[in-house]
This record gives sequence, structure tokens and C-alpha cells, in this order.
Amino acid sequence: MTIKSSNRTIVNILGIPGILSLIWIGGPIFGFFISIVILLASREFLVMTGVHDQSLVKWITYLGGLGFCYFYYFLPDWDAFHILFFSALLIMAAFVTEILKTTSKPTRNLSVNIFCIFYVGGLLSTLIGLRNFDALHSTYFTLIMILSIWICDSAAFYFGSKWGKSKILPHISPQKSWVGCIAGLISSFIVYGTVTYLHFLEISMEEMCIFAIITGIFGQIGDFAESLLKRNAGVKDSGTLLLGHGGVLDRFDSLIFASPLTYFYLYFVVSGG
Repeated sequence: MTIKSSNRTIVNILGIPGILSLIWIGGPIFGFFISIVILLASREFLVMTGVHDQSLVKWITYLGGLGFCYFYYFLPDWDAFHILFFSALLIMAAFVTEILKTTSKPTRNLSVNIFCIFYVGGLLSTLIGLRNFDALHSTYFTLIMILSIWICDSAAFYFGSKWGKSKILPHISPQKSWVGCIAGLISSFIVYGTVTYLHFLEISMEEMCIFAIITGIFGQIGDFAESLLKRNAGVKDSGTLLLGHGGVLDRFDSLIFASPLTYFYLYFVVSGG
């Protein structure tokens, strides 16, 4: 066993039961965990794009990510006006910060930081809203979604490594194949089909298909989205914090797309907002 595979095993042994426990506990502990994840992932993104040490705007980025966490935990019923107002304040604060300490590339610094606020903080913080939805309705959508993402990733990797000769987007992610992506999608249907059959989730067949598509297709698109950013930055992993697993952003990239879609579907369609 190589050092890298050994490190991956250690992270899996500690990380998987740890995350499952946090999901099960929920409440402020889970909210605090997601807040830390967003801070770490935001830092990785800013380092990866080369602007972390260029401007004080990064502190607005961190504050914005935490602001979205606060919103989904305490103020989930805010309307579009309040969200736009909060977003406008963040953008203006970023400009004021850049004006007070002008750097050589203010447009790049502002663009990357503002994008990071919404890409990492705005989207990933929906995990808090989703877990609170579960607590309110006595459901398990957060747990099933994350398990489906993990199983989808594992199936895509295994089948893609074995039989994936035809690559799907080699200019973005050279290792991902059609076989792997299809296997991941099928595994998502198996997960949601199983929990629906066992009445672990009380959802219709139509809703089961929608949730499976969210994790099986859009979760993988989230993976491709981060790969696109890493390819542009010229890096293989977003960071090294998780040893053989890369960075925090690498581990949560699929959830950046899957979580908001799951949450918004539940909040606006299933429960009617």
C-alpha cells in the first residue's frame, strides 16, 4: 500500500463516520461544521486562483460565506429583496475594501472574490437549510443525498477505471468517462429507489427520479465545474488538507450543485415555499 492510498484510508475511516454523525446530530453543530467547510473551501479557491494574498477583499469573501450560513440557519424565510440587499452590501463592501488598499489587479481580485462568495458560500450553505428542513419535517434528505453522492462518485470511479475508454470531457477532466458517468447515474437511481421502496423517504416515483437526477447528473456536473476551475488554475487538487483526497473543495464539489437543487426543489416545489 502506497503512502497516498494509506492516507486516503485514514481519512475515510475518520471522515465518513464523522460526517454521518454530524448530519445525524444536525442543529448548530452541523451548521458550525458547514461554516468551517465553507471557510476552508473559500480559502482553497482564492489560493488556487492566485488572489488570496493580493487583497484584503478575502475577508469580505469569508464574511459573505458565513453570512449565507447565518441566513440559511436563522432566516430561511427571507424573501428575494432581502437576499439581493445582502448581496449588494457584500459587493459594495468588496469595492470599498479594494479602493482603500488598491492592488495591481483590482478587477481580477474583485471578480474572483465575489464569484467565490456565491459559488462556495452561497451554494454550499444550502446544506444547512436542507438539514434544517429535515429537522422540521422529520425527513432524511440530507443524509440520503450525501450517501447518494458518495456512492455515485465511487461507482463512477470504479466502473470508469475498469471499462471507461471513451472520455466524456477530456479537455476538462481527462480521467472521467462515459461509462463512469452512466454508472454513477445508475447508482444514484439505485440509492433513491432503495430508500423509497423501504419507505425511508416518503416520496413519489416522479420525485425519486428527480432526486436521483440531481445527484447522479448535476452532482457530477458540479465535479466537472470544479475540474474546469482547477484546469484553468493549472492544479490537480484544490488543496492538500485531506491528504490523499486533495482539498476540502475537492470533496464537496458535487454537493455545491446537488445541495441547492435538492433544497430549492424541496422548499419551493414539495413544501410550497
